Amino acid sequence: MIIVYDMNCRSKTCPKFFPELINALDKFKTKYKIVKNVRNLKNIAEIRGVIISGSNFSVRKPNTYLLNRLIKIFDQLIKLKVPVLGICFGHQVLNYIFGGSIIHMDKERIGYHTIYLTEKHQLFNSYENKFRV
Repeated sequence: MIIVYDMNCRSKTCPKFFPELINALDKFKTKYKIVKNVRNLKNIAEIRGVIISGSNFSVRKPNTYLLNRLIKIFDQLIKLKVPVLGICFGHQVLNYIFGGSIIHMDKERIGYHTIYLTEKHQLFNSYENKFRV
């Protein structure tokens, strides 16, 4: 099962991306569970992947409680080699965990991008090595 953290983004761009994410999971008949608040994951051994969506939060101006919870959960997932996909805020969190830096941009950047898979994993069995997200 894939866990999808819905970070409840309220920016003008988020409402259209979250349904597209869910539609993609449905299209590929992926079992998933939408989680609306950050808490400890139960049955972590059954989790095949985690997606964390966009949010109005930023790692540059963190909600300390939220960021600390995510770091604790993602540390567990990474140690267990559970694939984690971060979208927008989720990507910032992963970058932060791995020691990257976040810079302020002059405006929001949104759109679709081409992803190239560098390793095979069952999470992406239904995808080609190159696809748009």
